[in-house]
Order: sequence, then C-alpha cells, then structure tokens
Amino acid sequence: MSAVIKTNYTKFTFFSKSAQVCVLIEMSREIYEFDQDGFLFFEKILYFIRNYIEKCKADSATHEIVFVLYGRLYYPDLKSKEDLIQEARRRGSDDLNEE
Repeated sequence: MSAVIKTNYTKFTFFSKSAQVCVLIEMSREIYEFDQDGFLFFEKILYFIRNYIEKCKADSATHEIVFVLYGRLYYPDLKSKEDLIQEARRRGSDDLNEE
C-alpha cells in the first residue's frame, strides 16, 4: 500500500509480526482545530499512536514504525526558485536542493 486515509472504520491488518510502516503527519494549522467530538486533531493522532503501540506490544509484534512530521512554509514575497535559494542562504540554511 502506498498511501492511506485513516477513518473510524480503518483497520490495520498485518500478515507478519514484523512490518515496516511509515506515517506522514503534516503539521498544519488544521491539526490544532477541534473535530465534531471536541477533540483536537493532534490529540487524535496521539491516541492513534498510543493504541497502535499498545496493540503491537499485546501481539508481541516487532513492527518498525517511522513517524515523519512535516510542514509547509509560505514565502509570499518570493517569486522564483532562485529567490528562495537566495533567501535560504541569507538565513544560513544548509538544506538546499539546487538541482
């Protein structure tokens, strides 16, 4: 499986006691908003992680799980990739992809 949208009806099934799982979590503004039940979406993520780890322990599973937290930055004043590279250099960023 390459991508998933988790809902209340989503069930994870592994046919092995050792799988590799990668969970991408976008740290956006919406993550700090409330859902229909009054929970922050961030709290729901923590609840999912806690339940997943407890289930792995109960099943004596040795899954490798990687959580990738990422966010997007907006630079409304920058008009091109070159402007972005110059701004990153000005700020002292070492993480530039100048392909």
